[in-house]
Amino acid sequence: DGTRLFTAGKKILTIDASLPQEDITGVGDVNIGQNYIFYLDNNLIHNEYYIIPTNSNYGTDYQSNQLLVLNNDLAHVRSIPLEPFHILYLYNQQSYSTVDAIGQYVFSSSEGSKIIVVSKASDSYSNTWGIEIIDRVWK
Repeated sequence: DGTRLFTAGKKILTIDASLPQEDITGVGDVNIGQNYIFYLDNNLIHNEYYIIPTNSNYGTDYQSNQLLVLNNDLAHVRSIPLEPFHILYLYNQQSYSTVDAIGQYVFSSSEGSKIIVVSKASDSYSNTWGIEIIDRVWK
């Protein structure tokens, strides 16, 4: 609703747009294990935030292979591991490898029952991307 702005540096700015000039009424922190927020979405139906964390301020080195779920009070309530990729390599012989899925984008469905994560394979040799649809079944 525009009353909270999240920064990549894990800050939350509380906004009151009705104020004439200085509309920031508070600054808080998001307490997650990693250094930065790479991507964030809000599920308005369940009052939750979905965060893809990263340890890189550029967002290019390492995003997490887990999705963090925070409640409306910004308390970490669960971590959801992303499904790894099973990749076929065609070098001298065919071989499969399992690599982590690294979250890139996260969205919640309009009715709030699904979480959609766009991820890519952590293997630098592969340009494999995927979409994981997670049923939100907890209460």
